[in-house]
Amino acid sequence: MATDILKIVYNNCDPKLPAEPRFYADLSNERGGETFITTTCEELQRSTGWVRQLFTGHSGCGKSSELQHLIHELRTVRENNTHDRYFPVYIDALEYVDIFDASLQEILLSVISSVAAELDEKEGISLKNTVIENIFQEIMGLFSGSKTIKLTVPFWKVTAQIDLKRADPTIREKIRQHLAPRTSGLVAEINNVLIDARSQLGQQMPRDGGTMYRDIVIVVDNLEKIQKLAGHESGEKSAHALFVEGAPQLTDIKTHVIYTVPLSLARASGNELMVAYGMEPIVLSNVKTEGRGTHHPWEPGRIALRELLQKRIDPYRLEQVFDTDALEFILTYCGGHIRQFMNFVRRSTLYTNSIPIPMDAAQDAVARAVPSFSTEMSKEDWRLLAELECDTMQQWDTKTQERRTLMDRLCVLEYVNGDRRQNMFNKATPWYAVHPIVRELDIFQSAVEAQRQVKSE
Repeated sequence: MATDILKIVYNNCDPKLPAEPRFYADLSNERGGETFITTTCEELQRSTGWVRQLFTGHSGCGKSSELQHLIHELRTVRENNTHDRYFPVYIDALEYVDIFDASLQEILLSVISSVAAELDEKEGISLKNTVIENIFQEIMGLFSGSKTIKLTVPFWKVTAQIDLKRADPTIREKIRQHLAPRTSGLVAEINNVLIDARSQLGQQMPRDGGTMYRDIVIVVDNLEKIQKLAGHESGEKSAHALFVEGAPQLTDIKTHVIYTVPLSLARASGNELMVAYGMEPIVLSNVKTEGRGTHHPWEPGRIALRELLQKRIDPYRLEQVFDTDALEFILTYCGGHIRQFMNFVRRSTLYTNSIPIPMDAAQDAVARAVPSFSTEMSKEDWRLLAELECDTMQQWDTKTQERRTLMDRLCVLEYVNGDRRQNMFNKATPWYAVHPIVRELDIFQSAVEAQRQVKSE
């Protein structure tokens, strides 16, 4: 019995998988930000143009789960829907590009091939475009003699899945050189395909018998994970090249589009992104689990995470599966970061064969994460973290790359107040906290003591 329950917990709490509909929990109140899904649906409903939205947050904070639930909401037909029905196309960029060697052209190809494949699979709609067919035939010619091409998925007349992600770097470079001068033309042809797709969607009833689709919504997830864009330095320079310099192409796709972008880029170049895309990025904050500047437990956030976990272990009850103190320990040291919460819960099942899961199993699970926070840290890093800890308002200068790097490493977590009783300005203002695990390290506590001595002098 215990082994079976532990197995269910382990598999249902896989942190790498977005939450399926039965596991989804709306944490918008406890995140303190706007309701991403409701806001997006309302914007799509009211807009007479194309919505181009940027979505961001810490890696692992739950963006993919939110996007998957948005897609579910857009596609689902319900009597009480306040918005029209849309045809969503979800694209996981990680399936198409090498995050250490990507290009805008590969992303554009992934968009058009995904639209074609999704329409064919879901609605039996076949799209045709001679120019794009020729482009894919030319790319296949560049693969000639390569063992990396996979003949599996039909694409119009081209029966092939061109596996650019795993292609030899020299082949990828040839393809980029071939496509680079034609990028604007490629976008134009993508738009021609979208016109055809929109026309065919409007001429036939959906296969499921539901209401007609109003339009197409393209969601490109995991773009924020791209570390290097071809021809640019790794990190923030590549992100800036893709999302800011590449904005003319990304925004010229004539349908509703949602792109995920790095949180560090949103904090470093927020104004540039707002100008390029017409709106500031929507940030998915971590779930607030402690008081700002006090570290005292904030119960609404903890209750929300308990409810999230309850969905994963149903029909079993939390008290059956977890010792109360063990679950509280995990709630404290995950910092309200969803992937770490799931990770700690999942790992704890590996350190016990009985239920409820005891405290020592929870402690062992959390301890596994310590090296990721304690290694590769400079003296200056510890000083910056101590400086944040000593700031009663928990403010963090996100305009410096050193601080943004600490955010990327999750040593610093971003929150929005999470308390609806605050006034309209303060409740929307982000604040920052050193990760709870980092705060327990001796070297950090020594840095805090040194910082306090400096401030007292």
